[in-house]
Amino acid sequence: MEHFWNKRDNISKYYLNINNPDYDKALTLAFQLLEEYPDVAQAYSELASVYHMMKDYDKAIEYETKAIELEPNNASFYHSRADSYFRNEDFYNAIDNSLHVIYNEDLKFRTECLSWAYSYNLILAYLCTNQFDLAKEIFDEHIDDDYVYYTKPIKGRITKQRLKNCIDNRINILYDGV
Repeated sequence: MEHFWNKRDNISKYYLNINNPDYDKALTLAFQLLEEYPDVAQAYSELASVYHMMKDYDKAIEYETKAIELEPNNASFYHSRADSYFRNEDFYNAIDNSLHVIYNEDLKFRTECLSWAYSYNLILAYLCTNQFDLAKEIFDEHIDDDYVYYTKPIKGRITKQRLKNCIDNRINILYDGV
């Protein structure tokens, strides 16, 4: 399996290169990895990550779903799929995936950091669907620190204070602007 992880790390060098991402090369390597390891959920997730970086969220969701089918107890796959749903403005599926992790303590790789990330996506999705009471409930229960979050459907930075203001003022954050 060490060979798998070395190949996986090589793929991410291409799509995570901030100055010059090479998505074609990353896709080629990811498909090769998947061909070599068709029964390894992480191979599907790696391909989904490349598509996510390319902003092809439909493909990212497709491959994260396949990863989840192979390894249904992996919280990080649900996190990635929730983020892809959110960025694709499919807020209800983002909510479902986020709730699955927050309230399912039996999932592998469920960490405090991951739980926070799901909480943040969940609050934003609730705000985008005008579910302010649920957004406030999750905010009060899970958000402790002043993190900053950048996202596609919402213009600008999202801070803890801005989230609180949007909840208190019942502002639909999707159209709020900066």
